[in-house]
Amino acid sequence: MYIRIAVFALASLSIQNVFAGCSDDGIVNPQIAIAEEAQTLLQHQEFAKLDQMAEAYRIPGTFDSSGKPKLMGFYLGISNSIANCGDSTEQTEVQWKRHQQLLRDWKRKSPKSDAAALSLALFTESYGWHARGGGYADSVASQGWKTFEARFKNARSQLEHLSAKARDNPAWYEGMLTVGLAQGWSKESFNAMFSEGVKKFPTYYGLYFSKGEFLSPQWYGSEQEFQAFVEESAEATKAQLGETLYARLEGKQASEEKFENGQINYDRLSNGFARISSDFPGAWNENVSAKYSCMAKDYKLLFEQLKKIGSQVAYTAWPSREYYENCKFHAQSECWSKAKDMMAECGSHP
Repeated sequence: MYIRIAVFALASLSIQNVFAGCSDDGIVNPQIAIAEEAQTLLQHQEFAKLDQMAEAYRIPGTFDSSGKPKLMGFYLGISNSIANCGDSTEQTEVQWKRHQQLLRDWKRKSPKSDAAALSLALFTESYGWHARGGGYADSVASQGWKTFEARFKNARSQLEHLSAKARDNPAWYEGMLTVGLAQGWSKESFNAMFSEGVKKFPTYYGLYFSKGEFLSPQWYGSEQEFQAFVEESAEATKAQLGETLYARLEGKQASEEKFENGQINYDRLSNGFARISSDFPGAWNENVSAKYSCMAKDYKLLFEQLKKIGSQVAYTAWPSREYYENCKFHAQSECWSKAKDMMAECGSHP
């Protein structure tokens, strides 16, 4: 039975609007940079290069500059129509169909390509979410639900009929977990698929993000179940990652309210992002970490982070430009309230 819950379709869907033309600054999410590269290769029908890219990114420990697996960015780009990031007047359905045809051409011209077949299956999932739309459940027309269900049935069939080699891929497991979310699998079935995947690919964040979404209050779980999952996952990866996974999972569903009511342990999250920034230094991670400092109202740390960021502001890492400017105002105001030499320590007043 497909659940008709009144929430936005899927957290990963929200990232569809960051392909080419959606970034309003020069600091791009490293995952999106990879997604755009994959999109470009597909548009130019560089199928051999796509195969090479997919194989290179399958190597365990192949991370982008944000510390996330490059393979996540690759399939994010290859499985989504660029139509999701354009003018609303564009004929988006036409673009989706063209993208689908390009994937079919890749599969036809590279019949032994695991990446081509997997990409087409994952595209079918994205196409299913497209049919549903991003609104609340009661806003989805009956035909939208039927198309959504049919496409996910098709996607599941494609995934299950892939070769053994193609299924031995963390992106395949993530795709199956997305099917589980869309089709409303039992927790037992979902957990079995998740456990099999993380046993093989223990640092593939997409698997953890998928289960975190599944156990969220907006889907099939509760805040208690989600927090228990975060604790379990953080403990299981602590030797390798420290508090990294705690920070990434809590960060996916973070809000100012969660910091205020203690659902998120700010010290642990801050330590996790400090580890991420240490392992993968760069402007993107600095912006992400600063965003959470602002959410937690740690304006002292935020001020230091913003000084380090300087002009390298990645606005797409923040909820909005306005949110960033508001955070900057509070950080400078906090500094001015405590500084002995205000101009020297804090700079111009906001």
